[in-house]
Amino acid sequence: MKKIFLPGSKSISNRALVLAAISDKPTVLKGLLESDDIKYLRGVLENFGVEFESVGKDLKVIPPKYLKGNDTDNFIGNAGTSSRFTVALSLIVSGSFRLCGIPRMHERPFGDLISALRPTGVGIACEGDDGFLPAQFTNPGLEHLETNEVTIAGDVSSQFITGLLLAAPKMKKGLILNITTKIPSIPYVEMTLKMLDTWNVKYEVVGDYDQIIVKKGIKSPGEYTIPADMSAASIPLAWSVMSREPICIQNFGIETLQGDENFTEIIEKAGATIRRDGEKCFVVPGDTIKALGKVDFETMPDVSMTGMVLAAIGDGVSEFHGLESLRVKECDRIKAMVEGLNTLGIKTAVEGDIVKIEGNPNIGEAFSKNAETIKIDSFDDHRIAFTFAILLNTVTSWNFLEIYDVIIDAQCVTKTWPSFWTDLARWNDQLRPVSGVVIQKSTPSPSFNKEEEKYPLLRGELEGFNKKKLYLIVKKPRKDNAWQFPQGGVDDGESGWQAAKRELVEECGSDLCVKFKGEQALGNYQYLFPSDFKRHDSSIVGADVSFYLAEYIDGEVQVDGEEIIDHKWVTEDQLGEYFEKKYLQKIKKVLLSI
Repeated sequence: MKKIFLPGSKSISNRALVLAAISDKPTVLKGLLESDDIKYLRGVLENFGVEFESVGKDLKVIPPKYLKGNDTDNFIGNAGTSSRFTVALSLIVSGSFRLCGIPRMHERPFGDLISALRPTGVGIACEGDDGFLPAQFTNPGLEHLETNEVTIAGDVSSQFITGLLLAAPKMKKGLILNITTKIPSIPYVEMTLKMLDTWNVKYEVVGDYDQIIVKKGIKSPGEYTIPADMSAASIPLAWSVMSREPICIQNFGIETLQGDENFTEIIEKAGATIRRDGEKCFVVPGDTIKALGKVDFETMPDVSMTGMVLAAIGDGVSEFHGLESLRVKECDRIKAMVEGLNTLGIKTAVEGDIVKIEGNPNIGEAFSKNAETIKIDSFDDHRIAFTFAILLNTVTSWNFLEIYDVIIDAQCVTKTWPSFWTDLARWNDQLRPVSGVVIQKSTPSPSFNKEEEKYPLLRGELEGFNKKKLYLIVKKPRKDNAWQFPQGGVDDGESGWQAAKRELVEECGSDLCVKFKGEQALGNYQYLFPSDFKRHDSSIVGADVSFYLAEYIDGEVQVDGEEIIDHKWVTEDQLGEYFEKKYLQKIKKVLLSI
């Protein structure tokens, strides 16, 4: 049974960042999603005066007393959630700031939110058509806003409502939010309110979400853990059913706060068996993939595309309802899905916002040999790329590089799941296990002797304080003479730790004496081989490297020109001179655990 780990929730990561940024004291966020969307939001909040500090693998958010626009120019990429929250934050960001994104972001409508904000006294000047970014926002100051009452429709975007709720506890008189229509994506608003509870924000829901009254005041919980992303969870859930591969999602969670968790019901409709055990979720696929029949995705539209590719190879007709919001996402997702499915020969029909799909369990036979002629346009939308990746993975014999080339803008997955492609390769057992060794030694800093002479009675304390860590890196004749930590493949029957010890001797010689600090890996990273990298086993498309820690004791590194051609001892801040950026980013996470 495959063990699968999910990235942190995008929805909750965005909300937690904003709440931490306006809190009364710092908050440590655990399990925060690392993605393009979060990077853009962090950049905006930094421009508003928020400070961030790494605490091991966690992030400490240090809020200013007040957020200030500082006449900054803020780029938000194609981050829909982050951009909507930022626009709503104009209620509590004093001064002026500009917000812009990629061209697609400038096509996404903000009119309802902008119209709702203007009566408060926030000045909003759109540079193109009114109701669209780029736009300049000017807040005269919290005490000068004309009203704390905002009215907005609920059926355009639940994120508009959430953005207003997130800003509310920092407003001078709180917020009275009038909602004029039904909220289709109500689980997302409920998620926001539960998070307000965690930050000790007081509020009242009037009627059937006709009005939400939020009081002024917010108190940090000190620490907050981000659960796994349930939109992302739909991908391995569907992959399991489509590939007939039982899986266990290790970090599925217990209280996810996310409506997309209900995608498990769709998986059961397709014939799979679901079992929950604490944080874990087990999936056992059925013998066949059943048609889904008529299904309503109004409360979880972000996973409807995953349902569509599942239906594409189901045995019968599936009918998808509740898709209205898909037209104004990162792209027109209805159009993108229908276009891609038609390209692969899947029969579809669209009636307004209803999509009918006639499944074909044998569809892979029709195009599995035509990788050079087929192209699927993701429209730079991560969820479109995810869904067609798992479809092609399960119905063709193409390797990941071929699938990557078939999907236009396949790299857009970094928006919410940067490791998606290597994770998918791992699910398919196509990453070679590799062990690496981080060898460190301590050496006195140049100031040690002088300090010892000045303060001989403090020698013990100074010795610990002044020693600096050096790390051994080697230069290999493979991979364009790249610098890396000593590492090599894990043979059959070996543990990662055993392989690390063997490889170290083979690469650096038996004269180098080190002491391993336990048999547990510090962490790992994965990468895919370049397209021109030839291996004897073509099914292996990348490597999964686990690192182990060892302390230098004695001896010299052997340089023989076969395993390594050079070596150096360098400090952590010097590693950037030897490692390529991607490798350095990965290895820094490993070093944080030391």
